[in-house]
Amino acid sequence: MNLSVKLCNSWMFYIFIWICIHILNTESSCSFPTTWKDKTFKDSSSGSVTENIHFYGGFVRWPFTVYGTNIVSWDCHASNENEIVIKGSITVTHNSQTMHAYRCLLYTDTANSLFYYFPARDVADGSRVILSTSPSLSICDVCSSIEPELHTMSLLASCDCTPPCSDLTTTGTCSQTVDLSNVQCTLSATTTTITTTSATTTTTVSSNIPTTAGPATPVVSTASPSSSNTSNTTSKKSEDVFTVEVIVILCASLLVLCLILVTSTVAIVIYNRNEQLRRQFLKVRKVRPAETA
Repeated sequence: MNLSVKLCNSWMFYIFIWICIHILNTESSCSFPTTWKDKTFKDSSSGSVTENIHFYGGFVRWPFTVYGTNIVSWDCHASNENEIVIKGSITVTHNSQTMHAYRCLLYTDTANSLFYYFPARDVADGSRVILSTSPSLSICDVCSSIEPELHTMSLLASCDCTPPCSDLTTTGTCSQTVDLSNVQCTLSATTTTITTTSATTTTTVSSNIPTTAGPATPVVSTASPSSSNTSNTTSKKSEDVFTVEVIVILCASLLVLCLILVTSTVAIVIYNRNEQLRRQFLKVRKVRPAETA
């Protein structure tokens, strides 16, 4: 009994349990791309602008009001190479039910100061938010239906950013293909590709058709085998692996310390018990000669 009380009152025991539970809960290791973290963006779409959207390591400050509840921050809930699901840090009460708020971002990461995304089709109280009583919806639950509503996230005060349609991510692991017929993006003409004998680069010459009238402008580009999206995904995965390794090392260290604590406690209990038996034995030896006399 004394051993159990000492273990339960140990702060090391509680930290060990907390870390183990945290590791079990992070089965999909959600994280934002490294190019978003610790930066403040402006969201622009069809004349609507939302400013001061700040991404942190595991959550984003993005104020939304849903049925009278002001959700200031959203946790990174689940992610893959093209889709991110964020979950409101507080619940929403609607129709006498406590519900969790989710948002889906089918995104295209282009540079350090710019990325694009399409939201989920569902609308709750005028916002692209999905409400559910479940606290653990998957990416496929939230991102199954995507609205062809292009959003531009930029660090710049003003950005005339019209992306090429071919650069946009239009389908994800669980979402259907987005129809770009009503999306404001530039179209490209057929591309003539000239392949050189080099094994590392491919030189292409293409002509882009601008959105306004005018002559086509030839563009010469050199394409590398690894694109910026691939490098961002690789760096994100490397960071996730590093984070998990650090957590596992900390958890193992705390487990060793906890085992040392248990062993020490058991040793102390055994020592105290032996001391009690020794004292009782000496007391008996002193009493017996007196009885004999």
